[in-house]
Parts: sequence; C-alpha cells; structure tokens
Amino acid sequence: ETLMIGRTLWNDFFSNHDWPAASAAAIALVAVLMIPLLLWERALLADEDDAR
Repeated sequence: ETLMIGRTLWNDFFSNHDWPAASAAAIALVAVLMIPLLLWERALLADEDDAR
C-alpha cells in the first residue's frame, strides 16, 4: 500500500488524534501550494505592467 499525504493527515486527525502535528502539516502544505502561486501571479502582473 502506498502512503499518501492525505491518508497520513486523515490518520493523524481522526485515528491518532494528533491534532497539532496534523494541523502543522496541513498548514505547511497550504503554504507550499500558495507561495509559488502568489509568486507566479506577481510575476505576471509585473510583466503586464512592463508591457504598458
């Protein structure tokens, strides 16, 4: 069986009742997803401003 991050978070939240570790992992994953998206959007806006 492969270990997926979603299954690990589910186990930490509901099976192990390890809320602090699961919450920290979830926040870290959101940051890992959001930071590149925000940087990409910022780069697109900078390119758009340069084109004007």
